[in-house]
Amino acid sequence: QFHERNQQFLSQSQNKPPRENSNDVLHLNKQILELQLTVRQLTHELETTREAYQISSDKSRAEVALLQSQLEDENSRHEKITTSLRNRLVESELARIKMQ
Repeated sequence: QFHERNQQFLSQSQNKPPRENSNDVLHLNKQILELQLTVRQLTHELETTREAYQISSDKSRAEVALLQSQLEDENSRHEKITTSLRNRLVESELARIKMQ
């Protein structure tokens, strides 16, 4: 059956007038060019999206690194303040004991 259908297709395509075959080829070439253009456009969009994502990702990493650095600086400052307050409390407690 397949062989018969294949033979029918071949005989039909050979029986077409040359002009019709030529039009088919032109139509297929046009479709190919349109598909190639679509592929180029989609590829460009993909590359643009990928670049935008990379820029966004790099920016996010830089922001996270900056925030981590600021947090470490704040923690260090708070530790110094806490140490200073503890020292003052100890001094105050020693002065209170001496006064008794």
